[in-house]
Amino acid sequence: MPDWIKQIGDWIIWVGGISAVLIALFKWFKKIDNRLNVIQQDTGDLLCDRLTQAHDYHTRKGYCPQSDKQRLCCMHQRYRSLGRNHLVDTYEQDLLDLPEEPARKEVKA
Repeated sequence: MPDWIKQIGDWIIWVGGISAVLIALFKWFKKIDNRLNVIQQDTGDLLCDRLTQAHDYHTRKGYCPQSDKQRLCCMHQRYRSLGRNHLVDTYEQDLLDLPEEPARKEVKA
């Protein structure tokens, strides 16, 4: 058998091996990407739930301390960065509009 046939066979085996490795890496990256997408969706759902709970809680109380406002605004920013943004925009404004301390009750004389 001529040397050039053996050399072509070696090249075919080498290209086949590299292709198999690249296909395996592609499948592995695709699997990781799918898992990250699931985690991202779950994170968005949890942020939405937490922001909704905070909105309901502080609206019922009638006030929201400055520290909670800052924390919730940061959460809303992360929520928006996930490509989500439905009712939560109005929730943020509602919370920012609330006073930072409870209303003082007037003492009757």
